[in-house]
Amino acid sequence: MIRILLVDDHPLVREGLVAVLADEPEFHVIGEATTAEQALRQAELCHPDVVLMDVRLGGTDGIETTTQLLKRQHGARVLVFTNSNDEATMLSAFAAGARGFMVKDSDAALIRLAIRYVAQGGTFVDPRVAGKLVALAAKGTPARGPFGLSYQELRVLRFLPLGYSNREIGAELGISQETVKTHVRNTLRKLGVPDRAKAAAVAQREGLL
Repeated sequence: MIRILLVDDHPLVREGLVAVLADEPEFHVIGEATTAEQALRQAELCHPDVVLMDVRLGGTDGIETTTQLLKRQHGARVLVFTNSNDEATMLSAFAAGARGFMVKDSDAALIRLAIRYVAQGGTFVDPRVAGKLVALAAKGTPARGPFGLSYQELRVLRFLPLGYSNREIGAELGISQETVKTHVRNTLRKLGVPDRAKAAAVAQREGLL
């Protein structure tokens, strides 16, 4: 059973998703939300496995909502489901911790495939926009955030104030302990701090979490 939370401020979109997911007995829509506040409250109450998150919400946008939700629900996986298919939106979504990115007019089979893939711990990018990320990589244009941190480094940084070990971070992000160790080392260097505690302090002070 895959427990799914739908976050979108358009009723017709939510109704369409419910209809698409109802065809699969393994999918269970456990909640719906139209705002960031509702999404955070529903996630806390229902503990979803996968959150389908729109980018454009009333008030706080879906990218910031993803960041806040994953701070509170470490077992959840976010699949961004949006009309915005530009590079900046994709990079921001993954920097916030999303595990997948899909464009809203995707067909039902692809939506179900993406949910399964993300629920199993994989990363899914809509095939129609994946080429944009490949092009950025080919040009040597990585996703960068404040202090020159890559999106993977930002994802790792999110766990430092929580006291997670490299093993625990790796388990959450689906990467090896050695990869986590490398990201932590690079993050400390870029933040100009000697240890994880000071990195966490800088991250909290600068609003990186």
